[in-house]
Amino acid sequence: MKRYIILIGFIVFLINSAIIFVLRPKKNSYTFNDPNLINVEIYGDINFPGKYQVLENTTLNDLINYSQGVKETADLSKINLNEVLQPNYTYYIPSTIENKENQIKYNLNEITYQQLLTLDGITENRALNIILYRENNGKFKSVEELLNVKYIGEVTYDKIKDYFFVR
Repeated sequence: MKRYIILIGFIVFLINSAIIFVLRPKKNSYTFNDPNLINVEIYGDINFPGKYQVLENTTLNDLINYSQGVKETADLSKINLNEVLQPNYTYYIPSTIENKENQIKYNLNEITYQQLLTLDGITENRALNIILYRENNGKFKSVEELLNVKYIGEVTYDKIKDYFFVR
């Protein structure tokens, strides 16, 4: 009888150990379920590009600091460092090196009205019509779809197409 009690105790011990092992927190898990956190990405001429979780109302300047700053060739002249970050948005820091590979690019399906206004060739009317087109027709499927937006013809499209990508 004593043997059965010891055996049952040992089995209970093994089951509890297995449960604790399976339910333990995993190492290197940095995702939190805090409702005040948002996910953002930063790429371009930045020291540590990638995905970050930050508090709501965090500015682009704060995100740059979290990513250990910008490289020497970063061009911040057209960047609003006080811009409050948007959830699930990708931010690009351009380079002063003038070539198409390092030019800042925006996702047409995420760019805001204010960000559109910072781009050469985008007037208030064009910015508004890009936003309205996206709201009325759903997400852009290609950059070429800009040609369907009111006030954007071939000439304007050729000037602005390199600012955008679609994902």
